[in-house]
Amino acid sequence: MQAAEILAKLEAWSLKEGDFHSDRQLADEVLLACDWRVTQDAEFAGGARWEDTKNPGYFTAETGRPNPLLVLGDAILCVPITCAWRITTNVRRESLAEVRGPSMVVHTGAHSYPSLALMIAVFSYKAGVSLLKLNAA
Repeated sequence: MQAAEILAKLEAWSLKEGDFHSDRQLADEVLLACDWRVTQDAEFAGGARWEDTKNPGYFTAETGRPNPLLVLGDAILCVPITCAWRITTNVRRESLAEVRGPSMVVHTGAHSYPSLALMIAVFSYKAGVSLLKLNAA
């Protein structure tokens, strides 16, 4: 799946009203787009093994796989290694995430959940969508 498609899904999902909700399928699509892979393995709970290809040897059962939409630590695993990032939260608990790649273009995401704000910024970066370009000087 293309980064732009996942970005559109993340933005649409973030606008749903009511209590914050879980969407395991979207979280799995995000993991797969962030270089995770899943293989069938009966020795793991749930019958599948999830592995982070950027961190060889790091794998988990289906029941313990990361959720980058709800958990900030899991979202940080999805930030490309070549990017700088930061998250700020104001007094109303609104988070703004910024991801800056080697070209110094800033990609942003906003949401009340820092993890979702960061994922929107990451997929803005991957899709080439930006709002601001900083001086490289």
